[in-house]
Amino acid sequence: MIKQLRDFILLYKFELILTICMFSNLYPVQLPGYLYYISVFGIAYGIRKYHASSSSRTGLTLSLVAVVILSSFLAGTLDSRTWGMCFLLLIALAYSSEGFYRFKFTFMYISLMGYAFTSLINFYAKQTGVNLYDAVLISTWGASTGEFSGYTCHPMWLSAACGIGTIFFVYAMIVMFKRRSKLATVLLGVGALISIWTTMQGGSRSASGISVLCCLFLILNAFESASQKRQFLIPIILVALMTLPSMVLDNAQFNRKQGGLNLVDEGGQSSRTALWTARIAEFKSSPILGVGFGVIKEGPEEFIRNQSTETGSGWLTALAQTGIIGFGLVFLLFYRAKLPRDYMRTDSTAALLEAVLLFLGLHSLFEAYMFQVGWYMCFVFWLLVGILDDYKTYGPVPELEGTLFGAEEEEEENESEDESEDENE
Repeated sequence: MIKQLRDFILLYKFELILTICMFSNLYPVQLPGYLYYISVFGIAYGIRKYHASSSSRTGLTLSLVAVVILSSFLAGTLDSRTWGMCFLLLIALAYSSEGFYRFKFTFMYISLMGYAFTSLINFYAKQTGVNLYDAVLISTWGASTGEFSGYTCHPMWLSAACGIGTIFFVYAMIVMFKRRSKLATVLLGVGALISIWTTMQGGSRSASGISVLCCLFLILNAFESASQKRQFLIPIILVALMTLPSMVLDNAQFNRKQGGLNLVDEGGQSSRTALWTARIAEFKSSPILGVGFGVIKEGPEEFIRNQSTETGSGWLTALAQTGIIGFGLVFLLFYRAKLPRDYMRTDSTAALLEAVLLFLGLHSLFEAYMFQVGWYMCFVFWLLVGILDDYKTYGPVPELEGTLFGAEEEEEENESEDESEDENE
C-alpha cells in the first residue's frame, strides 16, 4: 500500500501540488494564503494545455455570469469579488475536452484524499491540545469560546472538510471490500469513525449529520450486488449504533450551539433563522435579479456594515443576490451533475463524487460557500459540478483507483486462470 501511494504521488505530482496550494485556504497559518489562487490559475492553465472549448453547458454558464455582473452593476457593487466569481465559474464550467476533464478529475480525486488526511491530523490536534482558532481569539480578545478548529482556520471550515473526509474513508472501505481485503477495510473503517468524530468536534451539526447521510447514499449506490451491499452495510449499522449516540451526546461543541442537541431553542429559533429570514427579505425586495452579488442588505447591522460573507445558506444567497433568474440557472447547472444510478454501481469513484456533491448541495442549505469566491469550497463545488456533467460524456477514469488501491482481486484471479490455461495449451 505504501509503494502504491508513493507511485500515485509521483505519477500525479502536478495535481498534488495544486491540491496543496488549494488547501492553503484551509491552513493559512501553515501555508501562504496566495497559494490558493495559484491552484485556481493552475486549473485555468489546463484549459489551454488540453485545448478545451465550449460545451453544452457553456450557454447556462455564460447566462449565470451575465446575471452576476448585471445584478452587481445595478447594485453599484461591481468589484473584484464579482469578477473573481465570474472567472471561477468560467474555468470550472464553461470549457470542456477529454484531456481537461481527466486533469480536473485527477485534481478532484487527490483533493478528496486531502480531506481524509485533514480528518486525521486534526484528530491528532484535538488529542494534543492544538487549537489555532481558540489561540487567535485569546490573543485578540483575551477570551475563549471553547470552539475547536485544530490546525485549520475556523471550526465550520474544519467540519465541512472532515465531513467530506468521512465520505472518502467510506469510499475507500468500499473499494477494499470489493478487493476482499478485510484488514484494510477495518482499518479504513476506524479512519471513518475518527473522521466523523473530528467533524463533530468542529461543532457543525449540519455537516456531521449530512456526511453520515451521504455515506449511506454512497453505500447504497456503489454496489452492483445486493448481497455485497448487505454484507458491507450490516456491520457498519451495528458499529454506528454503538458509537454515534455517545459521540453526539458527549459533544460539548454541539451543546454550545443555539438550541443545543435540539437544533432549535425554546422560542423555536435556530442558529440560522435570522440569517434565512434576512435572505428571504432581500429576495422579496428584488425578486428578479436580486440585490447584487456579494451584497448584504438585511440582518444584523454589523453584517450589513461589513458586508459579511456569513449569509446562512448558499441556496438562499443565490436567490437573494441574483434573484429567481440566477437561482434557476444555479439549480439547472447543479441538476446537470446528477448521474444515473447505473454509472455509480459500476464505478465506485463516480459514486464518491456524486456523494460529495450531494454533501455540498445539502450543506449549502446551511453554509453559503457556493457564492463565496474567497473560500476554496466554492471552487470545489463548481468544479465538481462540471466534472460530473462531463462524466456522462467522457466516462470513468479507472487508473486513479487502480493506481492507489491496486487491481481488483477478481481481475487478478481471471488473469492467473488465463495464464494457467495458456500453460496447459
